[in-house]
Amino acid sequence: MFIPIMFMLLFFCTNNAKRAKLKGLNVISWVILTILSFSVGIFVACFVLGMIIMAKNPSLLSLAQANDRAAINEFMLANFGQNEFLYSSLIMAGAFGGYLLIRYLIERKTAPTIQED
Repeated sequence: MFIPIMFMLLFFCTNNAKRAKLKGLNVISWVILTILSFSVGIFVACFVLGMIIMAKNPSLLSLAQANDRAAINEFMLANFGQNEFLYSSLIMAGAFGGYLLIRYLIERKTAPTIQED
């Protein structure tokens, strides 16, 4: 899953950099914001996914309270293996949402005007 994420990030950064350049904005800052927003989107999606898994499987809460990390890891690997496409899609949707937020902000920015005397 690391390679698709890197390809998505590369595409999103270049796309937002082109948009920022066309608007006359600082390209480096918008690329950094894209990377940050992309990462936050993945984090939020993973957090939501964790909450869904905990709500769907209440026995996992008792394992967490008992601090049984081996059983939690085994359960999570089995659960992720059964629903790999669904969970990966949710994580990628979070990353895409981060990209779209920065794209929206670039589109809303007005191009700086240069006043000539």
